[in-house]
Amino acid sequence: MTGAASSLAETIAEQLTSEGATVVGVDLRDHRVGAQARQADLTNEDQVSDLFATIKNDFGPAVDSVTVPAATPASLMRWWGKRCT
Repeated sequence: MTGAASSLAETIAEQLTSEGATVVGVDLRDHRVGAQARQADLTNEDQVSDLFATIKNDFGPAVDSVTVPAATPASLMRWWGKRCT
């Protein structure tokens, strides 16, 4: 989940977790959202690739969804688009 340091993301993450989802929170700022709280600059394509490689390593190859309660950086959309084609 991007924008994890926001109260909106925290609320969404709590709901998803209560429904059985494993949430990984991502933000530039320090936060405690999700099973793993990550810091990354989602406008940097290398950081996006590294982030998803780490998530894949820790949780397995399937990323079922990306929740973006804030604006979507182009680098994230390029990464997601490559995986959905």
